[in-house]
Amino acid sequence: MIESIEGKRGMPRLRPPYVAQVGLFGRPTLEHNFETLFWVRDWYKKGGAWFASHAATAARAALVLGVGRVKEPGVKLAPAGIRSSN
Repeated sequence: MIESIEGKRGMPRLRPPYVAQVGLFGRPTLEHNFETLFWVRDWYKKGGAWFASHAATAARAALVLGVGRVKEPGVKLAPAGIRSSN
């Protein structure tokens, strides 16, 4: 993910150094929550009200889900609190 953000081909980095020492653009980086990085651009451009409008519950949040082995695979936006149809 860090390589992709830097505009390079998205390939894993060899360690050491660890990303906590030399990460995004050569700076120490914590990479625990990439979903947050995914949303930063939209939060900035569209605002918090837009993001909260995708919520199904009082949590006021949305989820990014990778969906495969279906008719239309891809990355989908779903409201927080959805239930499985199983």
